[in-house]
Amino acid sequence: APPAGTATATIEGNLTQGSTGKSAQALVGTGTANARMNTGWATNMTTPWTIGFWLGPNQVDANPSYLFGDAGAGSFRAFYGGLGGPNTVMVRGGSADITIPNVNPAATFITIVYNGTNTVVYLNGGSPQTFPVTFGANTGPGPFYVGGYSAAGAFSISGRMDEFAMYSRALNASEVSALFADCPGGGA
Repeated sequence: APPAGTATATIEGNLTQGSTGKSAQALVGTGTANARMNTGWATNMTTPWTIGFWLGPNQVDANPSYLFGDAGAGSFRAFYGGLGGPNTVMVRGGSADITIPNVNPAATFITIVYNGTNTVVYLNGGSPQTFPVTFGANTGPGPFYVGGYSAAGAFSISGRMDEFAMYSRALNASEVSALFADCPGGGA
């Protein structure tokens, strides 16, 4: 369901929905600009918040594969590969970059929890990594994109993402574990 006050998200450009995802079908990347899912949401990420998503196989070249973000909201974004390096997700827009290593190139469920003091990242529902990174009020006119970031930021060729969820609160470790376990298809 879309956030309050927004319409259903629309896929723009030549992204598709198909292939095998975590639960059924996934958002499938093409590696081209202006291809993304427009949530129609004017980004308003004040503390705390949680973002969770399943990231399937992603082709990595010299360019980053943009996963989500809003260029008008403090340049808040996340990407796979690129500057972050292979098998790494990088989150930007806070007091420092968050580099999440060891992202399985086959499939990983990632949960990013910002509690107002620091950021905790979970891979596949467990093994939390804490980063002393804070986020201000990442707000902007929108839209917040999934499978993209801006007109130039593209989601990788044949990259897959599924089960994307945002919460306006910091989930605790038990809730993160349940989110991963309850996601159709079980583990990564």
